[in-house]
Amino acid sequence: MGISPSPEQVRRELANLDDKESDRRKSAMEVLKSHVKVLDSQAIPLFLSQVSSTTKLETASLSAVLRISLCEFVVRVHRLKIAPFIDTIMTAIINSWPSLPVLQKGPSFYNWHASKWFWLLPGAALCLRAVVDSDHWRIASDDMVMMVCRHVEEGLDRYPNQTNAYMSLIMALAKHNALVVENYVWDFADSGLRILNDGVVEENCLKQLWAIRMIYFLMKCVSWRYYLKLQLIIEEMELRRFDRMDYVREAAFEAWYMAKEEL
Repeated sequence: MGISPSPEQVRRELANLDDKESDRRKSAMEVLKSHVKVLDSQAIPLFLSQVSSTTKLETASLSAVLRISLCEFVVRVHRLKIAPFIDTIMTAIINSWPSLPVLQKGPSFYNWHASKWFWLLPGAALCLRAVVDSDHWRIASDDMVMMVCRHVEEGLDRYPNQTNAYMSLIMALAKHNALVVENYVWDFADSGLRILNDGVVEENCLKQLWAIRMIYFLMKCVSWRYYLKLQLIIEEMELRRFDRMDYVREAAFEAWYMAKEEL
């Protein structure tokens, strides 16, 4: 393994991610990925701290996407080594996920038009899913899991046209952090039912399928104490059991059966 890069080298290439020239950004990413491959255990937290630092406002949307990609690359390359730094990695990703108000960015940030960031969120959610599914997520603190749940909950409400990535992340959280997700299961189920109905109105079978799968996964992994909610799920799934698409019907039947068993 080579020598870990100096903070100055990393800082210089991260600054190039803000460049308006695509070739320069591409070159910077290649250099940064080569740096990631030679990071030692002592250098990983500093590198992640630099990755999550504030970017220039005028080009931050693209830079943030690239920084999130770097976080995912760190997880894939270093695997066991990243175990002590799960919280740091999550913070780096969250800090590059700038649209949500709970992050409490400065007032000047919110003057930036929201549409500039609209497309960023699913990429961040997918990266978070990769981290949650890693073997090392088990050491993530409950506070970190709750922070992710709050961000996902906010994203589902704010971005109804980009829900699949969020629902995928919820399923991963339910699988690995059922006790924490239990505190949010009612709200997640409400969101799932709303998204399911939106999918029906939009004639979007894929959205319906994702919503049904998320609801099913929540019932499978998380302890339910909300029997009225289960009754609503049963009623909704009974309607979807006669959908024109086979895969929607099959998913609805599984969710209907699971809800009946839980009830």
